Order: sequence, then C-alpha cells, then structure tokens
Amino acid sequence: MIFRDAIAADIPILADFARRTYAAAFGDSMAASDLEHHLTHRLGDTYFAEALRRDVFPLALEGGLAGYAQFGRADVEGAQPGDMQLRRLYVDPGRQNSGIGSILMRRALARMAEAPRIFLDVWDRNTGAVKLYERFGFRAVGTVPFVTPSGEVTGHDLLMMLIPSEAALRPPQ
Repeated sequence: MIFRDAIAADIPILADFARRTYAAAFGDSMAASDLEHHLTHRLGDTYFAEALRRDVFPLALEGGLAGYAQFGRADVEGAQPGDMQLRRLYVDPGRQNSGIGSILMRRALARMAEAPRIFLDVWDRNTGAVKLYERFGFRAVGTVPFVTPSGEVTGHDLLMMLIPSEAALRPPQ
C-alpha cells in the first residue's frame, strides 16, 4: 500500500471516491434531492479544489484509492488557535475493517500531534466509526444536529475531542 498526500491532479478521483463512499454510508438517511445536493456541493470537484488549499488529505492507494483522511485548522464552535479538526476519514466500503482506517488515523494524528486539541464530528449512528475514534482517545463533548439542504434534521453528529498530550500516554487498543 502506498501512502501520500493528495495533489491537485487527484481531485477528480478523490471527489468521485468521496461521493460513492458517502452515498453508500449515508444515502438512505436523507431524501434523494438532499443527497444529490450534498454530493454535488460538499463532495464535488469544486469543494475538493478549495479544500486542498487549506487542508491536508493523506491518501491510501492500492489498486486505486482505498481510503483518505482530511484534516486542517478546527472550525468548530469553541475552537482556539492551534486546534485541529479531522474532517473526514473515508475507507472504501469493501475494505472497511481491514486496518486502512486505523493506519490513516495514526498518520493524521501524528501530523496533528502538536495541536492542543483535535476535534471531529461523526454521525451518532455510525457505531463502527465512533468505536474507532474512541480507541484513539476521542471522547464525545457534544452533539450537533445534521441538517440537510432542505432544512430537515435527519440525525445528530457527535462532536468528539482528543487532547493529544493525554492520548500519547495510552496507545490505541
């Protein structure tokens, strides 16, 4: 497996992967029109071109894109200077539970280790992801409603936080 950061030439592949992965995981939780809007505006080529200017995208490549992470400066309520945020950790659905997510997580956290705090949000019904983040020391500190473009609240995300200096004392299980 090859690990490297995304570059501009990766945008179409990254956007396609993100749309397919998101639709597989969350598509049944919202109206088709809301899903299409999200896939186009939050996971399209334009979004990734903009995000690549501010965030880092570690990729896992093996016979194509197997997974990726996205992280950058925290933009959650209460974030302070220096805080970071893991925005996404997506693994190809057919390769989940193969260790790719854990490897990407370790690689991303190592690069954010100097941050006072690291935040992420995760759908509260995505129990596999919640357990992964908890294994790495993240703890829920609040909830945020997930509001679709049509205004419908389809669920809640857990806002989770990690203090890297404390997590370094206990390695992931």
